[in-house]
Amino acid sequence: MKYTRDILVDLANELVLKRYSKDTKVDAVFLVGSVRPDNAIIESPTDVDLLVLHNGDIPRERELVKISPDYHFDIYFEETNYYNNPKDLRTDGWRGWAMWDPLLLHQNNHFFEYTQSVLRSQFDDPKNIIGRVRYFSNRARKKWAAFDSAPQKTNPTDYLKAVYDAGNAFACLSTQPFTKRGFLEQFYQQATEMDLPDLIPLLIDCISESKQPDMIRDSLTEWDHCFTLATQSFANYTVHPYRINYYRSAITRQLQGDLPIAALWPYMLTWSYISQESSEHRTIHRAWDQVSKMAGYTQDEMVTRIHKLDAFLESIEDIIDQVCSDYGVE
Repeated sequence: MKYTRDILVDLANELVLKRYSKDTKVDAVFLVGSVRPDNAIIESPTDVDLLVLHNGDIPRERELVKISPDYHFDIYFEETNYYNNPKDLRTDGWRGWAMWDPLLLHQNNHFFEYTQSVLRSQFDDPKNIIGRVRYFSNRARKKWAAFDSAPQKTNPTDYLKAVYDAGNAFACLSTQPFTKRGFLEQFYQQATEMDLPDLIPLLIDCISESKQPDMIRDSLTEWDHCFTLATQSFANYTVHPYRINYYRSAITRQLQGDLPIAALWPYMLTWSYISQESSEHRTIHRAWDQVSKMAGYTQDEMVTRIHKLDAFLESIEDIIDQVCSDYGVE
């Protein structure tokens, strides 16, 4: 069955009606993410992102609900009090954009109308743009400092999260954060449009020592096998049975596209999560050992990766400083 945006929105409404409409602890439910735009082009596989706001403790942080083998709901839970001050949301790199233009599916009060109205009124003021940019750059720099003080203990997943934060600092100079699957190809497009092509190799250097898409093509079957093994015991929402098609399709599509190197990002990100199961599965341990050697993620080589992150982040920070100067923002 081909799922259009309208079908996915209808399914989201059905889920909300069944699960949340009578729950007095739920203040609001929103459709966010790639399916939100009215003209969204629906990839297959894809996920449908929902944000559920609770007026108290949340039942969990996240949940995946299957629609079909290629589609699922990705539900995030947060406390409403994080959104109580809409002026502060203007400089929040994630929550600010979440409230900018979500599709409201349910609410128990008029929380959303007020919040969005205040948020939007000065959202594009230079000081708020820079606030969102620094939201990400400061997070990345803080993580880098922790890595730099103990490089041998640096976790590949935490490292790549810092790379993602650094890239999203750049994204927020002109748009919202990049998507998780399409991070590298979206960064490439924005850097090209802003005539800053020198940033692209710096980002690629952060992600992997090997720059050959053949590394991915030659090991994709093994990636598939290890991903499946990891889902059997790893309670994580990246390495999850519902997500294997989601990430495999992104890697394959990018390998076959005009920028095959973009597949390095979803490939290495997922491997970083899979690798955390290496002590439990010999097959995963052996496969990750080979990938980490090619990509430069062995314990000895993490020092180099951390230096690459520093160089990339420093270049982003230089651009931020220049934009601040242009805007007259401190």
